[in-house]
Amino acid sequence: MSSINQFQAIGCINRPPQHYEKEDSHFITFSVKVTRNYLSRNQRPMYDFLNCKAYGEVAIQIKEVFKEDIIVAISGQIQTRRFFHNDEKRYATELLVTQFYPLIPTQMKSTCENLTSPTQI
Repeated sequence: MSSINQFQAIGCINRPPQHYEKEDSHFITFSVKVTRNYLSRNQRPMYDFLNCKAYGEVAIQIKEVFKEDIIVAISGQIQTRRFFHNDEKRYATELLVTQFYPLIPTQMKSTCENLTSPTQI
């Protein structure tokens, strides 16, 4: 039975993924820049930066494939969590990536900077 909690996004890796390994357990975090489907008051593109994470074999594969400034399609589930930082309760919403597809190989940075048209899978 498939979950109702699903997301799909296409965007650009905007910082190098951070890989962690502990006792044969793999974990990776990265951020994907996606274009909103409307412009700012100044008629400039607006972006969201999606905090993503992956575990296990998916994390290992992402470590090998994802580099900063490539365009990717990702899918998975949305997760929220709460934690304390400096004695203050904080909340985070993250995307747990279970599938990914590199769409454009590593190229010049201008490829991602020119990603301005809204795109959906």
